[in-house]
Formats: sequence, structure tokens, C-alpha cells
Amino acid sequence: MRRIGALIVGASLLAACSGKTRPPEPLFETRVTERRAGPCGADGQVDCAGARIEYPACVAAPVDEICERINRTVAEWVLRPLDGGAPFDAPDAVIERFLEDHGAERQRAPDGRHTWSMERTVRVSFQGPQAISLSALESGFTGGPHPFSSLTYLTFRPATGERLTLSEILVENGRHGLDAAGEIYFRQARELAAGAVLADEGFRFPGGRFTLPENFAFNRVGLQFHFNVDDIAPYPLGETGLTIPQGEALPWLRPEFQ
Repeated sequence: MRRIGALIVGASLLAACSGKTRPPEPLFETRVTERRAGPCGADGQVDCAGARIEYPACVAAPVDEICERINRTVAEWVLRPLDGGAPFDAPDAVIERFLEDHGAERQRAPDGRHTWSMERTVRVSFQGPQAISLSALESGFTGGPHPFSSLTYLTFRPATGERLTLSEILVENGRHGLDAAGEIYFRQARELAAGAVLADEGFRFPGGRFTLPENFAFNRVGLQFHFNVDDIAPYPLGETGLTIPQGEALPWLRPEFQ
């Protein structure tokens, strides 16, 4: 955990030192780090690299541990390397490695075009008594046939800061009912007929049966889910997002999440 301490320690200390009055719910402040490298002027955009990281830091909460847990989870996502491996110490280190890799690629192929970009943006998308949801979007381009992009939802218990899984918010045996509701909205999002066979349309599900992803968040309308590129279909079919309205999700949710 020492590696992610640089991101969370400031927020944790601020929460601990603001003990005069505790807020009724977690409070967040936006932090931004960004840099560019290479010839980035008007005449040299083809060799420019830019990186930007934005995230919300939990700075105060009814209990310090709430901020510590939320900030730790955000740090794990923000500080991970693009190519896997151990997390970096701070957002600056993530960006520095990205720009170093860009510089190395320019030296390796000096006659090529090296317009690189990388953005990681985490924002509070929902905050209510039942949950706090953050949307974590990563996008960029490092050469190759197409850019990269993925959306991850991070959902927490407001009272503890613990990250929630889909099974934890559902009643016993509620997954089947929620999947059935989700399939209706998935087909609407993909403009598929009710009788269309998902496998024939290019979508891969275990046993050919539609299943919602673990990638979920609360919003003002209900529950939203997101399939990233390559999760259930080849790249050309792209990503799919859907929302199950609150009224249709309620029968399958535990009372504390309604």
C-alpha cells in the first residue's frame, strides 16, 4: 500500500484535521495533473505526446476510514501502468513513464508519426444514501490501428467506503431477474430484435445466455452497466452501455440499496 500513499495521504490528513464538524456525507475535491512533451507547437503536432489525469479526492467524511478506503480504490485505478505491473507512486510518475515511452518510440522510429495521448478521468457520477458511484474513463492513442478506451464504474457504500460488488446489492436469487431486465435494454441499445440470437449477432456470453457485467453504477434513473470493447464482442462492434430504470430494478435490490 506504500506505493499509493502519495495519492491518498493528503486527503486523509485533511479529513482527520477537520474534526470540528463532520459532513453528513463524503466530500470530494478534484485534482488534476497534466503534461506534454515533444514538439507540440503548431508545426509539430505529429510528434507531440500529452497526458492528463483527473480524479476526485475524498477530503472529509463522517468517519476517516470512508475517505481512506475510497481514495485507496481510486489510487489503484489511477496509478496502474498502461502495460501492467506494480502501481506507480503518484500521478506524476504515471505521466512521466508515458512521456518517456513516447520519447523512446520517437528515437526508435525517427521517421514515423508519433502523436500520443493518454487521459484518465475519474468523476463522482452519483452520490446518494444508498451508494456513491464514480465513473473512471481511460482513453488515448499510442500508435496502431485504433485508439484505446475503457470505462470502469467504482461503487461504494457511503457509510463505510467499501467498494460494492453487484451480488452485494441484490436480494438472494435476484441476479436472474435483473439479467432478464437488463437483456431488454441491451437489445434496445444494440437495436436487436427480441428474438435475435445474440451469438449470431456477434456477442459472446457464457452458454449463450445474456449476463450483466460486474461493471455497474447507480444513477438518478436507476442502475447503469457498461460493456467495454472486447468484453463480449470483437472490436468493430464497440462498447455498450445500458440503464435499467429504478422501478424495474427495485424488486431485485436489497432494501438498503433501493
